[in-house]
Amino acid sequence: RLSSIEPTIITEEFLNRLTKLDKICNHFHLSLQSGCDETLKRMNRRYTTKEFENCTKLLRNAYKDVALTTDIIVGFPGETDEEFNETYNFLNKIKFYQMHVFKYSPRKGAICIWKGKVGNYSKTHRTSYRRQGRKKRHKRNEKTLSMVLKKFKECSKNKR
Repeated sequence: RLSSIEPTIITEEFLNRLTKLDKICNHFHLSLQSGCDETLKRMNRRYTTKEFENCTKLLRNAYKDVALTTDIIVGFPGETDEEFNETYNFLNKIKFYQMHVFKYSPRKGAICIWKGKVGNYSKTHRTSYRRQGRKKRHKRNEKTLSMVLKKFKECSKNKR
């Protein structure tokens, strides 16, 4: 599986080469961080949500039943409720298999010149999205497991 991939790496040419390899798992962990272009700019990310979405479409076209996972940071300095809602809606649109949601915390030596610290209550409330994602993931897992078991039973019958 490929992990912590910048979305700008995923191109048709890259996927044409990658799909020819036998030992690639159809699980990709993509670095998103936020589903809001304004927040991504403040984070100094070099991609937009539109480019990220295109990346996910390319992966879904290249791999059947691909699992896409990501990391999200909530409460980045200056993140408004409206920006968080943009992220929330974007995450629902992309339909990740799993998300790791983290509260922003300042790191020693990291430069963050943006003002507008987001309070702990807002960060905690925003991370509750993670629980909703788990419920959806469990439903998908049950569906996948059901399909696998059905296929296994069919194969077992055919071998008799």
